[in-house]
Amino acid sequence: MTDPLIKTLTVNAHPSRAFDIFTARIADWWPGQSHFVSAADKAQPQTITIEPHTDGAICEITYDGQRADWGKITHWDPARSFAMTCHSGAPTDQTN
Repeated sequence: MTDPLIKTLTVNAHPSRAFDIFTARIADWWPGQSHFVSAADKAQPQTITIEPHTDGAICEITYDGQRADWGKITHWDPARSFAMTCHSGAPTDQTN
């Protein structure tokens, strides 16, 4: 297991709006064409979603319609914080 990646970013938006954009609209800003599963085939995923609850999945529906889980939500506190594991296309048991 690797050390956790912690990233802090300050944005000019109300916390609930920033949280919503980051989580509910991840497909709008995540560079899917260059990061994670579909990118391996130089393709754009159909969608990327975060299931909004603890134990929810972060997943991609690949360009060819397959579901690829990236990780799992380990903490969910809307408008405040969330935490997740990430295995980005590797088998689930290789989660970081």
